[in-house]
Amino acid sequence: MTQPSKTSLEAVGKGRSAEVFLDHDEHGNKLARKIFTGDAASKLILFLLTGSANPYTWCEAAMRTAVARRRILAHLVQYWFGDQLRLPHTEDMSWNDQFNAFQMRSELIDGRHCPLRGPYTPEDQNLIRDLVNDIMKPLQKRLTESGFDGLVWQAGKGNPVAANNYMLEYNRDTDHSDTNATPSPSQPKRWVWIDLESGVPAMFAINPLATLAFYLPKSIKHRRFLFDDVDIPKLKNYLQQNQADIESTLSIDAFESIQRHLVELECQQNIWRTIKRHHRGIQYALSQQRISEDEAEHYKQRPIRWYTKLAAKASLRAAKSVATGCRRIGRWFTKLRPIRMLHHTWMFMSSQSFRSHVAK
Repeated sequence: MTQPSKTSLEAVGKGRSAEVFLDHDEHGNKLARKIFTGDAASKLILFLLTGSANPYTWCEAAMRTAVARRRILAHLVQYWFGDQLRLPHTEDMSWNDQFNAFQMRSELIDGRHCPLRGPYTPEDQNLIRDLVNDIMKPLQKRLTESGFDGLVWQAGKGNPVAANNYMLEYNRDTDHSDTNATPSPSQPKRWVWIDLESGVPAMFAINPLATLAFYLPKSIKHRRFLFDDVDIPKLKNYLQQNQADIESTLSIDAFESIQRHLVELECQQNIWRTIKRHHRGIQYALSQQRISEDEAEHYKQRPIRWYTKLAAKASLRAAKSVATGCRRIGRWFTKLRPIRMLHHTWMFMSSQSFRSHVAK
């Protein structure tokens, strides 16, 4: 697969975990190329909690886990919601040399995100209410029942920006030029769950009760900070109990596809989750070409030296940031005129006409 330069890519979106660019397949069809670069804030949080940046950036097993999850949920979401909700078709995953990160290509959705409700929005056209009540809450319940504990975060439980993970797919007869148009009640609406990969662990819910009642117990159960985790035994049990219904609703082939991808999911998730904490940081640094393979092997056997190196690097960065901040403050003070400031302060306190002038 060809990898265009950064300047030739057309950006179509950006989140905490990745940047999304316009791409095309060999037939010229539009695709979304999701490159897992991560933003600065999410990298800092993940380093503190897990020892490395977003695993989708550097860990092949994590990326293969994500692809397997998507392909299983593509069937299950159809089983749960019929034509109300679907997932975009996932093409492939690969390494991107330009960004030093893994990438995923998937179907580009022809649609738009849910518009915010305005004061004059008719009640029967309240799309955010429909999304929350008809899609997000039922999806969270289904995911919990089937063992997709970590995916509940991306589905919207306590996530303040989860509505951006869904798009409303255009009807073929819809006028695409009017991006604010709201479908009429007679028009069929189909939502697409476009983003299933987290940027931060599911520990920062906007509602603290969601953290205390759901995410914290699930993290204790999985023995790590919850990050897109799947409870494999629970999922296997769910599929066994609902096999006949899934096969009758979808097909026998669909159920066999779920089982094939479940084997891949279990294997790759186990590989990803058993990586030691200091090995994660080392593998991330190796993927970013900050250390050589010989250095990586050296530090894997000497975790104290690795953490010492990280502490020294962090201290140097902090010192540079402080020095830069002090220089900026110094430049700001040199531009001040203290006598003029005192005069204006006195005039503002004592003169009504001066205050009127400043207000105008």
